[in-house]
Amino acid sequence: LTSVGAQDPLTLFFSEVVEGSFFNKGIELYNPSTSAIDLGQELCELKRERREDGQDRTERVYSFEASKDIIDSLNTFSVVSNLASQKLTVNAGAAVAEVVNMKFKGVWQLQLVCNGTILDVFGDFQYPLGDDTSGHDVAGVTDATMDHTVARKDTVGRGNPQWADSRGTTAEDSEWLVLPKDTFAGFGVQL
Repeated sequence: LTSVGAQDPLTLFFSEVVEGSFFNKGIELYNPSTSAIDLGQELCELKRERREDGQDRTERVYSFEASKDIIDSLNTFSVVSNLASQKLTVNAGAAVAEVVNMKFKGVWQLQLVCNGTILDVFGDFQYPLGDDTSGHDVAGVTDATMDHTVARKDTVGRGNPQWADSRGTTAEDSEWLVLPKDTFAGFGVQL
């Protein structure tokens, strides 16, 4: 197993985020390295951060389990809501964790953290207080993180903890493709 620590802290990254209807929530990670990674052994976790009542709040979405949550080389690992539709869970692939009561909305920032280092982010935790109906703009699409599937372009090979750089302002300068709500066809599929 490889370490995602000091050698290359940006190995793993978010490759797709589904913020769909009802409980159709899913997060896909991609491992571009040549070795499998035990996500639990590397102390990886998914967090969400948001600002509420003037306070920054970080909450754990999922902590990976050692010897169980392993992402193979050049492959994906999916985390989905246990209440997601079968259309999403079927596409999630073989390496999947179902999370009970998994909650996230397009207004929150998702963070991929391993060994205490933020490897990648999706979204910005600073949004207008009390506004949980608007998402963040991505690739020139207004509210793209809300009610859309957002997939990393296949030209991206590592995470980017700088959301402003990652999201871009146009389709050309963004690291992401914005797809219609409840688009699951590419979820759980290696790049």
